[in-house]
Amino acid sequence: MTEVGGWGYRWNPGLSAISLRSGDALWLSLSNGTQFVITIDDAESAAALINSCLSQTSESR
Repeated sequence: MTEVGGWGYRWNPGLSAISLRSGDALWLSLSNGTQFVITIDDAESAAALINSCLSQTSESR
């Protein structure tokens, strides 16, 4: 587990993060090789939804 640290927008080479509260975060690995992180409620459900949408998109190709 990695911590973003602090509140607000953070940027490092290869990683952007929006941290508006403590708790779970959604970590996205983008196609350009970077990562985007955002703290949200129920990150696990959000990740499942995004992964489902991505698998549907790849199946339709």
